[in-house]
Formats: sequence, C-alpha cells, structure tokens
Amino acid sequence: MMATASLLLYACLAAGSVNSYGNLEALGGRSECAAIIGNGALTIAIDEKGKQTTMLWPSPTGPGQIWADPSHTSPWPHGTVWAVRTNGKIIARQDEWTVEQPAHRDAHGIVTTRLAYGEVHANLMQFVVPDSDVLVMRLTLESAPGDTQVFWHADFDPTTRAIPELPWLHTVATAQRDFAMFVTDSGDTVLHFRPEAPGSYDWIEAERIRDKEAPRENWDSFKDGTWLAYTPLGPGPSFACADTDDAGSLHEQLARGKIQGAQSAVGDCSVLAELQPDTPGTSQWTVLVALAKTRKEALEIARAARTKGFDALRDETAAFWDARAAKWAIPQSASEEVRGHCAQALSTITISMDKETNAIARAPRNEPPLAMDIVRHGVWSSVALNWAGEHDLSDRHSQFYAKSVRKKAKPGAPIGSIPMALLSDSSDALPHLCLDVEATGWFLWSVNQHQLTLVENPKRVFLDRLWEATDVSATFLTDWFRDPFVTPPYGFNPAQLRDTPSAELAISAYLGLKSALEIANILGMPRPDWKMRQGELEDLVRSYVTGDDGAWLLDAPLSLGLTGLVADGDARWQSRMEDALIRIDVMPTPEAAKTLCFIAWTWRNSPERLATIRPLIEPVFRRISEEYPADSYYASLMFIAAKLTFDTPPR
Repeated sequence: MMATASLLLYACLAAGSVNSYGNLEALGGRSECAAIIGNGALTIAIDEKGKQTTMLWPSPTGPGQIWADPSHTSPWPHGTVWAVRTNGKIIARQDEWTVEQPAHRDAHGIVTTRLAYGEVHANLMQFVVPDSDVLVMRLTLESAPGDTQVFWHADFDPTTRAIPELPWLHTVATAQRDFAMFVTDSGDTVLHFRPEAPGSYDWIEAERIRDKEAPRENWDSFKDGTWLAYTPLGPGPSFACADTDDAGSLHEQLARGKIQGAQSAVGDCSVLAELQPDTPGTSQWTVLVALAKTRKEALEIARAARTKGFDALRDETAAFWDARAAKWAIPQSASEEVRGHCAQALSTITISMDKETNAIARAPRNEPPLAMDIVRHGVWSSVALNWAGEHDLSDRHSQFYAKSVRKKAKPGAPIGSIPMALLSDSSDALPHLCLDVEATGWFLWSVNQHQLTLVENPKRVFLDRLWEATDVSATFLTDWFRDPFVTPPYGFNPAQLRDTPSAELAISAYLGLKSALEIANILGMPRPDWKMRQGELEDLVRSYVTGDDGAWLLDAPLSLGLTGLVADGDARWQSRMEDALIRIDVMPTPEAAKTLCFIAWTWRNSPERLATIRPLIEPVFRRISEEYPADSYYASLMFIAAKLTFDTPPR
C-alpha cells in the first residue's frame, strides 16, 4: 500500500501545476542537468561538470540507460568519468575538477564544458550524431605535462524496457538492468549489453564465458536487446572490466597507472580504459559510445563512426542543427539574446521528440521522472512547433495524441479520455487510475489551434484524419459534465492529491468543447449535444470566476483569458493581469513563464499592451534557460510568449 500511495503521489506532482515541479524534485531527488543533447532516439542530460546524468534510448521517453541508484556505493559514479594522471600520481577525476565554464549546448548541438585542476585545463566536448545513435566525447588538455595519462571509466546500465504506469520502478528493479560486458577480439572496443529477456540459462552461460569455462565465441549467441559499444579513436587502448563487487579494483588500477584487469564481467558492470591520444603527439582523446539492438549493429555503427573521425562527425552534427534552425520562424524584432533563447527552446523541444512515434518527453530525466509526454503540457509544444514553422512535427505530435485517445473502456479509463502521460508507444506512463479530464480538453484545444494555421485542403485532410479521436474525446467531455450544477464534475486535482471540482477543470472542458464544435462545423458535422453542453460549461465557468456582482474575480485562473469569455478591454480583468505582471520578478520561475504566456495570449490583439510585456521576456527566458534547460514545457511556454510579444503568430 505504501508503494502504491507513493506512486500515486509522484503521479500527481509530475502532471500537476507548474509549482509541482519543485515538490517532485524534493521527493524524487534532483538530477543535475545543465544541457541536453540527442537525435530523437538517443537522448542525454549532462550536468555542469560534463557528466551524463541521464541517458535515454531508444526514445526520449526511455528506458533509462543510467541507473539513478540512491544506494549507489561504488567509488565510481554512473555514466562516464574522465581521469588524468601526471608525474606518477592522480591529478583528479572529472567529478573533482573545478568548473571554469559549465556545460552549455551551443547552436550547433554541441555541449562544451571547461574544467580545471591546478595548472591543467580541460575542454570537454559532447554531442550525439543526428543520423546514428552515437555519443561522441572529446577531452582536450592544456598545460598538461608530457607524461600525462588519460583514463576513461564507463558505468552504464543497459536495459530494454520502460515499465508502463511505473516510471519509478527503476529505483528498485535491479533485475531489469545490466547483464554483461566483454572486450572484443580486436581489442579496441568493449561491448556492454543486456538481452531482451534474459533467463537463468543466459546468466549461467555468461558466467561460464567470463570464467573461461565456455569459449568466447559464445558471446555471439546473445541476440536482440540493448547493446553499447565503447570505442576510443586513439590506437591501442587498454581495458579492464569489473562487476560491482570488484569495482574497487578499477580504482586501484587507476592509482597505479596501469590497467591489468579482467576482459569481461557479468552483472552490474563497468569498464576502465587507458587511452592514447587520437593522434600521437596531440592532447586530444575521443571516445565513441554507440547504441543498437544487436551486437552486429552496435559494432557496425561504432566502426562507421570511427572511420569518419571526430571532425567529420562534429561537422555533420553542426550542419544538421544549422539546417534545422534556418527554417525556424524566430521573432526577428526581438533582441539577439531573446532570439538565442528561442532557438535553444526549439532545440530542446526537438531533442525531446521521438523521431519515430512523435511523443515529446516533458524532460529527458530519470530523477525527477519526467521522461514522459504529459498531455496537458505537451500540447503547448505542438503549438510552439507549429508557430516556429515545424508544421509537420506539430501535425505528427497531434496524431500521436489522437492515436492515444482511448477507444475502449477499462476501469478508471473511459472511452474518449486520454492518458495523463504517455510513453512513446502510447502506453500509460503513469497509473491509469489518475484520470486527467483536463488533458482531454487541452488536446482538443491544441488540434483546433493547429487547424487555424492551415489553408483549406490541408486543413480538411488534417481534421478528417483526427476526427475519430475528436469525436470520442468531445463526447467524453459531454458525458462527464452532464448536469454540472446538479452533480458537480470532478477531475484529478494534483494540488490536492484527489478528485475535486475546480475552475481549471471547467475552463479546460469549455475550451475543449468549443474547439471540437469549431472542428465539427468545418467538417459539416453539427453536434447539438456538444453545443448544449458548451453553454452549460460557460455557465459553470462563470460560476467559478465571477462574484455576486458579475465581475471577474481577481484570483481567477489566467487560462480564463484563452476562452474568449472576457471582453477586450474589460477593466476588471486588465487589472488582474497587470497585477500579475507587477509580481513577475518575485514569482517562482515556472509560474512566471506560464503567466507571461497566458497574458500575452490574452493580449494578442492589443499591440500596445503587448509592448508592456517585452521587457519581461528576456529575464524570464534567461531564468528558464538556467534553471530548467531540459524542460520542453517551459521552453514551449516561453517561445510562445516571445512569438506573441515580438511577432505575429500564424493564424
């Protein structure tokens, strides 16, 4: 019961209001993240020292290939870590170095970190190749003595699946992670893997190979799963493999400066490598990490990348992101800094989007667990992509949601509802008993927002394709809000951790039905039952947000401005928004982003009022970029706010 309650609590906080994020971090532990890189399949979060804190593959929604283990006792951190040894002693490991310049992703999709220890300075570059699942890492040293030795340690945790509805199970499900690693016959690559569903025979066979009771060729008998290939670019690397019980031996080998360890390991595995410079006489060391579903594919991808070399891989990555950014409709009247933040925001959204299924992860992180498409947040990414000129990506994200709308009922999951949060395969990321009625309203609203930017023929094709999902979703809302003044409609309220009636619920349902009616009218499919319920929902909204005198309440949700129920120039509502803007500087950063977005949307037809928001965009955008650099939801809110304030969005 305690475990179930904890999961439900996490679910509430994960999908709740913007202020829930801090509560979620307090419960789940905060994973430091200064930048993310990825290609829509391999997705990596990096902390300020350049360490990977999260690796998700084969989707930005997971599964996670780095285990966020709260009881981790190994002398080595998870992910990768560099170490440098000079004058016969250890200078330091990467996690002990001083940060001169925190990790930062540039416009070319490359993360650079500047570190130092004493007189030695280190520059670490990392990026993910766009068309293959390869992480490239290069360490460049300055002012290092001639006898410098460079070591690289990797402790990833290959796994093959994310468990639906239980995103936190990775903290206890050790049996679902890791399996074995071995040095290939060529001696220049380590393969680290987990089969799809290893049984007892597989474990016994792996141990027999490790103990030399079975031939090395038997590694070939392990088939599909998650395979990582570690390949340095320099010649003649030395490797030592170890499991958890023997991890200390790797630290001892590092202290001695001589690698003489096992060439395979089974269980919770890690590897230490002594590297040679990429080119003799230089101070650059590069390692490639390739991921694939089979041993053969992992080796082929790694060797192809090694053949290309670092410069070609870097140029290929930069060219990809330059070409992508060239078509983004970034507001040109904004300052250079705001335009840069807009480009970073769109990069974050794009990296977070699964290139096969089109799910958009809220944030590619294990802790707190936000590597899931939270619908009420993801719809804003659809709008941002559409307004940025990525119409196809926005269309595909809407189709992903339409596919995920429930067509069959089960307890706690009625027909026409949509999961609170989704994995890339459309399965529930959170317990399905947390029914998010608001998500359905926001989904319908986002579909309507997309069609508003389309010309006649593409509009019809888009709406026809999504009509079935639109129909059942609007019907669900119509049924859920039957007789709203007789039986108040309830929806899951993350702030109170239970089902409650609320103004936000009524507003989202009103927006959803209003949007569905516009779509039905375009398609020539009148729905009088929806129309009647929309009228009742309008009355319900007004009952929540107006006082006895009929004036708008000053604590009404800002989302009310999206409904069209407030007349332009309404003095009472203008004072509500002006008061919110005065408090922007003291608001929590997420609340400030949402406030700017909603007020800019409400004032979108008033250039004079929008002008008063412009000075606020850059400082709030900077706060979001610094505090939440991996969060696609906050990135979307701020891009939309900037687009509304400095440009004319497509309509």
